[in-house]
Amino acid sequence: DAGWFVAKAPQTTVDFRKAVQSWNKPLVSHEVVQYCSYPDLRQKASYTGSLHAGYLDIARDQLESNGLLDQAADFIGASGKWQAELFKEEIEAALRTPGFAGFQLLSLHDFPGQGAALVGVVDAFWKSKGYITAEQFRRFCAPTVPLARLEKRVFTRNEAFRATLEVAHFGRAPIGASAVRWRIVAMRGRELAAQSLDGKRVPVGNGTELGAVTVDLARFTAPAKYRLELTVAGSTNHWDFWVFPGGEAPS
Repeated sequence: DAGWFVAKAPQTTVDFRKAVQSWNKPLVSHEVVQYCSYPDLRQKASYTGSLHAGYLDIARDQLESNGLLDQAADFIGASGKWQAELFKEEIEAALRTPGFAGFQLLSLHDFPGQGAALVGVVDAFWKSKGYITAEQFRRFCAPTVPLARLEKRVFTRNEAFRATLEVAHFGRAPIGASAVRWRIVAMRGRELAAQSLDGKRVPVGNGTELGAVTVDLARFTAPAKYRLELTVAGSTNHWDFWVFPGGEAPS
């Protein structure tokens, strides 16, 4: 069956509270985010020992037989960006879940045993694949992660953009009155709306509400892509959304 990120229209409201509430013991998800990026054929030169990376030969043969070998880098970049988005979606869903005891990734790096499982955001040698940095990954997977609940991510100019703001904090101690600021920017960086909220104490745990965002989209250029950024106690996260001209937004 299709996962919720495919079956549902783009949003950031999914969590697993029903599963948590139905179980009277700590609930930890197991081997989540099993999404692959395309293999990097250049890695073959790194296998200098007894292990032969046959999966790279298969990938090369498939591309060559379909006349796509010159697009290998494009396949890596596109599949990798999608994989990174899925990491963000699933981890944030866990962090949005009140009472969730934790999550376990299959791995942060590719697993070249049992054939190959290219599920990592770094390769089998723990080297960057080039489509996400450690700093970008820590935006949604860190001791303190700002969160936003958006019922949808596609709007028209005759609507208002709305989001509710939260934070998940699993540091060693609560955070005292912390600076909270949200802003909406165009993709070239121009700030279109922003607000600083009263400093809030952030306890250890998740589901800590910070406030809400409501912005009239009538003055926004459309069609265009925008970004909501939320910063809490020095930690920043972001969510892209799209605005179309008046009428019905694409589903």
